[in-house]
Order: sequence, then structure tokens, then C-alpha cells
Amino acid sequence: MGERERPQPEGNRGGLEPQQEAKEVGAERFPTQEEVLEKFREVFSGEFKERRLQTDEKGLKVWEVEIADKETGGTIEYCYTRGHGEPHQATYITSIQSTVFDDTGMPYGGGEVMRLVDGLWVRPRKVDEK
Repeated sequence: MGERERPQPEGNRGGLEPQQEAKEVGAERFPTQEEVLEKFREVFSGEFKERRLQTDEKGLKVWEVEIADKETGGTIEYCYTRGHGEPHQATYITSIQSTVFDDTGMPYGGGEVMRLVDGLWVRPRKVDEK
């Protein structure tokens, strides 16, 4: 693997692919922390370090976790963010994003891992998929 060819975490792909139906109860139903943990566990296993956890009256708002990237010696951060549903808001879509850090702590990659669309969790499609 060359200097600039570093592995990307699952999720750095284009397009969307249906994943799993979310448990929809009402129009403003957002995933619980336990449901988000299930999604994290679909992407990685093992221990993680919680970097940030924010909740409000609607429940889980932001949850950032970090895992060791054994291939590079760096880390991968996964961040769940609850969307507002308003296009003018910074966090419009409920999603899980990834950021990859090298062994010096410099970010060099990442992307969308999955998002919640109309009650369904969807994953980005691989570039070579039609």
C-alpha cells in the first residue's frame, strides 16, 4: 500500500443502499441510544471510547465514539447526529458519519456510513454498484 493509499472505513462510497427498517412510532420518532449502538455494532466490533454524548428533550442528539485503527495505528471516529428535518439547518439529516485519523491525529478520510431516510437506515452504495 502506497503512502497515500490508506484504507477507508465502511461508508466512504457514493449512492444509497437500503439497510434496515427503523422502528418508527410517530412522525418525530428518533433512534434511541440503544438503537444507535446497534448501528455502530453493524459497522465495528470491540471496544470504543466515547468522545461526546449530547441529549435533549427529544433524546439522543449527538454521539461520537472512537475506535483504534489497527491497520494504520490511527483512529476512526464515528458520529451519530440527529437531523432537524429543516433544509436550512446544519444537521438536516439524521446520520452516522466517519472520520479517519492517522497515527499523528491528522484527519485524512471518512464519509457517510448510513443515514435515516423515511424511517429506513440506508447505506451508501459502493462505487462499482449500479
